[in-house]
Amino acid sequence: MTSALSKQTVSERAADWLAPALHPIYARLICAEMRRRGFDEAQILAGTRLSWAALHEGHRYLSFDEATRLIRRAVALTQEPWLGITVGWGTQLSAHGPVGVAAMSCDNVGQALALIQRHAGLRQSLISLDVETRADEVALLMREHLHAPDVREYIMGHLMGAGLRVLDTLTGLDMRRVARVEFAFAQPPWADAYQRWWPDVRFGAERSALILPPSLLVHPGLAPDPQTHRMAMRECE
Repeated sequence: MTSALSKQTVSERAADWLAPALHPIYARLICAEMRRRGFDEAQILAGTRLSWAALHEGHRYLSFDEATRLIRRAVALTQEPWLGITVGWGTQLSAHGPVGVAAMSCDNVGQALALIQRHAGLRQSLISLDVETRADEVALLMREHLHAPDVREYIMGHLMGAGLRVLDTLTGLDMRRVARVEFAFAQPPWADAYQRWWPDVRFGAERSALILPPSLLVHPGLAPDPQTHRMAMRECE
């Protein structure tokens, strides 16, 4: 019985790795960052078994297996384990599709966080989000579903950077100085690279999270638009 259950678990895990997991825009953003650094298409995709044309055409989601191959290659070329922060922070709100449009047209940050929590799975299945409101802080918690230790740092850095960029665009505030960033992995030797981006960053936390002041929930959005919001929400639904 134990052997049968073990085989089933391994099979399910393999299926998760091969299932659609990530909208191709996020892979294209990695490629764009690599091109900016002077790498050509052949260099970027060497050893990944990915096609440049297939990656940049259509809307086929990448599997976790495909995404991890591209991430490993990008980190190997740049020798920057923190590369995810750069790519995430450079992610424009429009890259998130209707979720980004809906967030930008919210009345306030609290409304935006609620819809992001609900619809984060539309563009990726790597994590889900929980919003916890406490007496002295609001925590946007990232619950990881798929794990690959050698790319975990990139993925969490990308998600944190992209999340802060959404809030930065929504509010007009410098979120890198407003938010505290917590990572569930141990402090790396290159922690100073993180501190250059985020003055208040901590490692070895119970869960990776963005920690925000409670007052931010009622901070108005820069572009509230009820009609645009309703249209984007209908598309999300």
